[in-house]
Amino acid sequence: MRGLTNTFCPLTSKPATSAETQEKDIFISLKNTDKTSTFVLALPTTLTDKLNELLTAYYKNPSNGSLDIAAPIHSTSWLANGNIILTFKTRDGAQQARVHSDGWVKFIDPSATTPQCTFTVVAHNVPTAIWNDPATLREAMTEIEMSNTEVALINFTIANMTWLNGQDARNKTGRGPLIHSFKSKNAANMDIDSNLAICRVTSSVSIYIPRLLQCF
Repeated sequence: MRGLTNTFCPLTSKPATSAETQEKDIFISLKNTDKTSTFVLALPTTLTDKLNELLTAYYKNPSNGSLDIAAPIHSTSWLANGNIILTFKTRDGAQQARVHSDGWVKFIDPSATTPQCTFTVVAHNVPTAIWNDPATLREAMTEIEMSNTEVALINFTIANMTWLNGQDARNKTGRGPLIHSFKSKNAANMDIDSNLAICRVTSSVSIYIPRLLQCF
């Protein structure tokens, strides 16, 4: 028809988010937060600026590395349920924030959390001397991190770990399979490639595959 300059095209469904894009995103749950807090009440146009200020200040703190990282977040999105997604400018920027999220997310609100997947591996024949007391879990993880960061040439930060077998079995041999997880896929892959040094003993590492549930 003459006079029409634009052709109408029906809207198509939104394409699925690529894996690369997902690696730049961090989900922040505000489910249990104070609904009157500064970040919850912030306008969408200013939320990104506030979060960038928070992260920049967090990184500059000497206890967090004295890093000069300015405005790492590209944009933020409010979800219908009141939670938010932070989209970082680079995958490396998102990964660095993800590894340290337990620290900076509490500045948004003490009840804010960052639920996220972890990458789990298992180290075989690990000396039990590294850790038996639940109260010393953090100390044991720190010791393993310090012993392997230089070799791995990566920010080798363990999210959690536990023994795969029971204490009786470990006591008999003095060794056992140690499950540990990372927030970084690169760290998990590097752990597998380089193996793990624990108590001056090299332990081989493989992907952890949970046993399938079976009927009795």
